[in-house]
Amino acid sequence: MVGNHYLIPVLLLSGISLYINIDFILKLAKTNGLKLFLLPIIVISLVFFIGWNHPAKMIISNRQYKAASEEIDSTNLWVEKNFENYTQINYYIYSINKFTGLKFGNDFAKGKMLPYLKKMYPRTYFFELSSNTYLNWNLKTSLQEIIETNGSKILLMNAPADTSKIIEMEKLGFPLKKVYGGNPQNIYILDTLKYTRPEKDSIKQVGLTINFNADEFTSDKKYFTGSNSEVFGPVNAISAEDARSGKYSIKLEKSNPFALDYNLKNTKIGEHYQIDVWRKSNSSNGYLVIAADDPQIFYQAQNEAIKFDDNDWELLRINLYVNPVMEGKNLKIYLTTPEKK
Repeated sequence: MVGNHYLIPVLLLSGISLYINIDFILKLAKTNGLKLFLLPIIVISLVFFIGWNHPAKMIISNRQYKAASEEIDSTNLWVEKNFENYTQINYYIYSINKFTGLKFGNDFAKGKMLPYLKKMYPRTYFFELSSNTYLNWNLKTSLQEIIETNGSKILLMNAPADTSKIIEMEKLGFPLKKVYGGNPQNIYILDTLKYTRPEKDSIKQVGLTINFNADEFTSDKKYFTGSNSEVFGPVNAISAEDARSGKYSIKLEKSNPFALDYNLKNTKIGEHYQIDVWRKSNSSNGYLVIAADDPQIFYQAQNEAIKFDDNDWELLRINLYVNPVMEGKNLKIYLTTPEKK
């Protein structure tokens, strides 16, 4: 069971601590004769102590562990059978399943496994009640974005047994209905009748949609053009090696670390901009960036994908809400690879 990932570091830490303590005691011994007999005495004493005090507790713990493992396995089979088309959100960090185990391991490894995990399990989500945070692996998202991407069939895995926390989640905009209650597992579904879209995520009117595909140019071939004759540019990193649609794409590398400048002008308080770009890369070095002329006013860079297609293209997204500090400022949208790769 994935829960072993917690046990292994604990055992390693206990063994290291025991070794350090024994080594420290031996160094305190002043005579060779004392050193010769001290280690066997410590080991024998430890064996007697464990044999006298721990077997019953270890047997009980082992039984509880096996019972929990069996229930978790049977519950997962039940979920696969009855909620096959549901998107699972894992209650982190208290869930005991392979996804929370993989996230724990990735966090422990400082994110080194993240690109592989996101390609293998792209639609994997977590919820942290303490900070009211939704995550797609390490990328912050929202319940609304999860619903827009996957639909409203949402399953919360390993929810807390404490009903006060369930009530707290409903107050935070995550209403739930219980579908399974066990010892290590409590599973809820999103109560769609009670769910309401957050006010700040409610788009009252879509003013303008601008599309860009790297296949249209100005007459002098110096700039790209998008829908509504919007100008992007300059044309300095075009490539025909691969494309998601059309003939061309933008290739960022050492000779072209920046591309696709586009300026948002005359921004107003309350406006909401959603900027999407598709990326294909063996790493996460390619960034989508929005920045004011003065980065102290606003700067946001995104390199973690929220969606994947069958051809290894991944979607980067930034949602921008114009606040009073940003109003009227020129905001530049561009692509970059900071590591020059």
